[in-house]
Amino acid sequence: MKEAKMQKSNKTEGSERSSSVREIIDSGPLTPGILMIAGVCFLLNVLDGYDIVSMSAGATLIQSEWGLSSIEKGYILTAALLGMAMGASFLAPWCDKFGRRPMILGALICTSSCLIVSSLIQESLQQMIGVRLVTGLGIGVIMASTTAITIEYTPEKWKNFIVPIVVSGYPLGALCVGPIAQLVLPLYGWQMMFLGGGVLGFMFVPVVYFFLPESLNFMEVQKQNHVEWLRRINKSLSFVRREKIDQMPLEKISFEVRGGSAIFGKQYFMKTVVLVTCFFAAYLTIYFLLTWIPSLYESVGYSRSQGINALTLLNFGGVIGIFAIAVITLHLNLSVTLGIGFFLAAGLLVSFSAVQPDNLFSLNLMIWAIGVALYGAFTGMYTVVSRAYGVTERATGIGFSLGIGRLGAVASPILAGFLVDAGWTMYALFVVFSIPALVVSFFMFLQKC
Repeated sequence: MKEAKMQKSNKTEGSERSSSVREIIDSGPLTPGILMIAGVCFLLNVLDGYDIVSMSAGATLIQSEWGLSSIEKGYILTAALLGMAMGASFLAPWCDKFGRRPMILGALICTSSCLIVSSLIQESLQQMIGVRLVTGLGIGVIMASTTAITIEYTPEKWKNFIVPIVVSGYPLGALCVGPIAQLVLPLYGWQMMFLGGGVLGFMFVPVVYFFLPESLNFMEVQKQNHVEWLRRINKSLSFVRREKIDQMPLEKISFEVRGGSAIFGKQYFMKTVVLVTCFFAAYLTIYFLLTWIPSLYESVGYSRSQGINALTLLNFGGVIGIFAIAVITLHLNLSVTLGIGFFLAAGLLVSFSAVQPDNLFSLNLMIWAIGVALYGAFTGMYTVVSRAYGVTERATGIGFSLGIGRLGAVASPILAGFLVDAGWTMYALFVVFSIPALVVSFFMFLQKC
């Protein structure tokens, strides 16, 4: 009976063709192997979150030591974000050609190397911007690829839960920055923040090599060396405790690096426009908070340490929000839940400005609540975008949505820098950056997933 099911011809469901391998994954439970794959992808995102936000914690010290303006500091904060946009947009699609695993390994080595180099730079704004740009290239590839490989190994009924948990590694890594910065910065300076991240990244390379298999969806559509690809597929199926297949799937799907043509054709055009708009707007709000909270706290009279603590609370709230959204969406409509989350985040940002808390506890409590709503809703968007595209367009679709959308993350610190230099207060900025969250809320309510 099972053999007959595996050998039957594949049918098209929505935008994605089902395959015998896909059916085998969906038909079984979560297993230790699947959780291992999700865990490795989760830890990669933890590293990425640390790598990006460590600059936010050290930026004030760099600005002081190098005599930089707020705008120049904004350029440094933005460099890695621009690299992430470029990596996700132009490098991640090559995962559909060469496979997820080798691209992840290469990106991890690149990012780790650049972090170590960052710690050695001596008062050169241009060098720091250049190295942080390349750091972002690797991170952009990793974030798009880990999302794709997670959804390809996760049974259908668990995707709404597992994907947000994996993505939650990013804010968890960012959460770690605060406590580490409090210990490291006073004793060793900002250089050690980058050096430690780079060394940790290299230590993680063998973990990825031995415990992250190649994408099943990628392997099953290869046209050459069928015997070798069949062996590798069955090895991966055994790893996740699924039954093996006797032959490569009969129905072949061609993988090409088609770039924008893969997702801007008639079938996906409107989906892509909406998703790119949503990611752009969401990144505008999130990266304003991630990159400017410590500095804004200092601007209203609090210490650098209190500003870093606020950043930690924002990310701690984000981790709680992500787990809450993951549980809620097992039972409720995903897009409606995300729409409510972004609407609450926008409301909290406006309330923050209207109330203008006059004590540190109230101020931090509102920052934490914003993190719960905003991060929780944002990570759910990864599930939305991964469901929007078929197998042959998935890495490209995720990469373009995250990559082009990340231009919002690129613009956010610079825009905030100009507004700060123009005399805008922290509370006024919160109102400005609530608007993008409202835009995302509107579009999420229109989605059907």
